[in-house]
Amino acid sequence: YTKEVVELKDVLILVCVVSGIVMIKYIYIPIIGLLLFIPKHKINFRVDRKKIAVSMFGMLSMFEIGSKMTLITEAAAKNMQIRSDGLYKYSIGYVISNLGDTLIVVTRTVFEKISFFVESMIANPLGWVEIQLPNIIVLGFAIVLIFSAIPNHRSPKITKMMVTAGFIVVIVSGLVLAAMLISYTYVGADTILGVQGRYFLPVLPLVLLIVQGNKNIIVKNSIESELILAIIGLQLYTIWSIVSVVIMR
Repeated sequence: YTKEVVELKDVLILVCVVSGIVMIKYIYIPIIGLLLFIPKHKINFRVDRKKIAVSMFGMLSMFEIGSKMTLITEAAAKNMQIRSDGLYKYSIGYVISNLGDTLIVVTRTVFEKISFFVESMIANPLGWVEIQLPNIIVLGFAIVLIFSAIPNHRSPKITKMMVTAGFIVVIVSGLVLAAMLISYTYVGADTILGVQGRYFLPVLPLVLLIVQGNKNIIVKNSIESELILAIIGLQLYTIWSIVSVVIMR
């Protein structure tokens, strides 16, 4: 971000990192759009950012489609699949035929579960939604994240970057909900089941980037040392809380 010249090895490193994130789950494929954040004037070799992004998107999409063919076939089947508990799962055909009811379920999920998504993304609960931590830990990490995103100087406007980041966040979040709707939720459920905050972690830095783009708030003096100390303290408190829970069990 701070280099005056971006070399080929820098782009290759970024490609590898983005590919690694995408390979975790196919829903993170839109993160490839991060490649477009590299300013043209910084690149000192002949390369088209859009061609790289499109090529990566195509290759990774084909790989994921091939590896998830069974799941895709089940989701696209005309007849809905039956879960192990005897309930019918959502299918693409059912969603298309009952689009209005599906949108209601999605909207209800967002409004009713957003607090849980944020809390579970940061720290609570941990594991397989089994370890409860004190709310002060969640609040502390949330404050640290917010202050870490506030710049200590007035940087140039990054409106285009903020819009791109927002677009990626919305698309990935939508894919998270869609994936759990098709693969896990049964027809008749009030909300989409199985969605956890950790699924949104890959786009959390983009949310902080959007916050950083706000030019109305800046920190006059650097608070990096204070943030580091706060993180260490919160991590130690978290470890102590986890150990306490495990010992009590």
